[in-house]
Amino acid sequence: MTNIARQRIDSVNKGAKLEDMTLRVAVYARVSTESEEQRKSIRNQIETYKSMIEGNPNWQYVGLYS
Repeated sequence: MTNIARQRIDSVNKGAKLEDMTLRVAVYARVSTESEEQRKSIRNQIETYKSMIEGNPNWQYVGLYS
């Protein structure tokens, strides 16, 4: 992440850690091809990020974009 991006995030969240903020969070997952390996990859991405969101009591899972 660039310094400019970090400064913009910090100005919005007033220096709070994302993990501590109450957020509505969606999963965005993508692959570049239709191969079987890529289909497994997208499933892994979805499971990983959904688990991360559901594991944080401050975050509400609101959907999937793929």
